[in-house]
Amino acid sequence: MTARTNPYDPVPRVGNRERAMQRRNRRVWIFVALVACLLGGLILWPVVWFAFNYGVKFDFPAALPLPQGTTAVLSADGADDDDPMRSRQQVVDVPAGSTVSLPDFYRDLFPAGQGWSDLPLTGDQELCLVNKRNDEYTEVVEVFNYTGSRVPAQPGRHLVMISRFQSADADPCGLANAWVDSDLF
Repeated sequence: MTARTNPYDPVPRVGNRERAMQRRNRRVWIFVALVACLLGGLILWPVVWFAFNYGVKFDFPAALPLPQGTTAVLSADGADDDDPMRSRQQVVDVPAGSTVSLPDFYRDLFPAGQGWSDLPLTGDQELCLVNKRNDEYTEVVEVFNYTGSRVPAQPGRHLVMISRFQSADADPCGLANAWVDSDLF
C-alpha cells in the first residue's frame, strides 16, 4: 500500500534524501558566496587603499599676514592632489609713499632661525622664502610685482603667496604659479 499525500497540506513532505541534497546545496552556495566576497575584497582592496591615500595629508596654510596700512584687494586659493600642494594668494596694495617693504616684512616674520631660507629671484619675483623643516611638506612664501588682469595693475600692487608642497624641487620658487589663476599674473 502506498501513502497518500494530503492535497491540503501546505508543506509537502520531503524525504531524507531531498533534505540532505538541500543542505548540501545550501553549503555549496554559502561557500561560493564567501569565495566571491573574498575575491571581490582582494580585487577592490587596491582601489580602496588608493582612495584613502590619494592626495595631500595637510591643510591650506593660513593667508599671509599683511603689514599695517597694506590692504588686500582680492584673494584666491590653489590646490592640486596629483602633485600634492595647497596655496593661498592675495593681491595687495601698499599705499604710495609708504615705507613698508613687503620682502623685508616677510623676512622678519619668517626668520632663518625658524628654518626659512632666502632663495634667488626670477622674473617679477621680489621674494622667495623656503622652509623644509616640516616632514610632511615644504612651505614657500613669495612676493611678486602684480602684473595680472583680474584687477588693474598699478604701482604698489603686489601678489603675495604662501604654498605647501608635499615634495618640492630643490628650488621651489615660482612652482606654485602652475596652480594660480592665470589672470592673477
